[in-house]
Amino acid sequence: MLEKDEIETEQWRQKCLEKYKPFFDLNNKLFQLAEIATNKITRDIPLHDVMAFLFGKAHKTFQAVDILMQRGYGQDAAILTRSLFEILVISKWIIAGDSERINKFVNYHRVLRKKLFDMYREDIKNSKFSRTPETEAILNNDDIRKKIGDNYSDVKHLYPNEYLWSGKTIKKMAEEVGLDHDYDYSYGLLSDQVHSNAMVIQDYISFPKEEMEVEYGPSKSFLPEVFFYSTQFFLKFLCEVNQTFQLGFEGRISETAKDRETVLVDNEVLLR
Repeated sequence: MLEKDEIETEQWRQKCLEKYKPFFDLNNKLFQLAEIATNKITRDIPLHDVMAFLFGKAHKTFQAVDILMQRGYGQDAAILTRSLFEILVISKWIIAGDSERINKFVNYHRVLRKKLFDMYREDIKNSKFSRTPETEAILNNDDIRKKIGDNYSDVKHLYPNEYLWSGKTIKKMAEEVGLDHDYDYSYGLLSDQVHSNAMVIQDYISFPKEEMEVEYGPSKSFLPEVFFYSTQFFLKFLCEVNQTFQLGFEGRISETAKDRETVLVDNEVLLR
């Protein structure tokens, strides 16, 4: 980043923290709750391993959302907020099922490794990669090929559709765990930013006096939407974490949920 852009971003950050203080204070309450949970997570059943991973991923993603929001990059924060929704869907779908869902989730990497290895070897054969000692070693290493093949064979029966670890789309999984409304509206809205489609053109170019200007610096665009959805998804996910690990945080979560509603109502004008 150019020095002038760094200065502009920091100036914008200070103004943003001041203007949206109630929302950043709410984020901090969620961070505090997550930090307490981090120190109480245990490993007693296979589900705990999966949820510990998803918790770490969601916590870090929410931190990244907060950082981007402070700096006026709401559109990019929206992309990560979409990831928070997917983590929420995956966690609820796994929790609602049996051990087979856990096995599907944790073993899918064997399918992906087999696909990647086969594709890589095929591309080496077809000279899409330069023939080097390193690529030749991969091409001719029977031990690696056998290990990857055996690992895949052990679990392939779990994946009738090898393109989807669960055998279902995110949409179908969301429907099965009661998040279909969120999928239809918020997920679709956030996906516009992921796919850079025509719905978001106005966020990046404008035509004052018939001359085109490219917008790439900090702005308030998409900040309200991300404040609303990111806190909603992360709080719901913390509910799943609380239930899975039996943390006894029901009171804290309920209080934080009420705080969130108060912030949204009292600062409705900032969400417009």
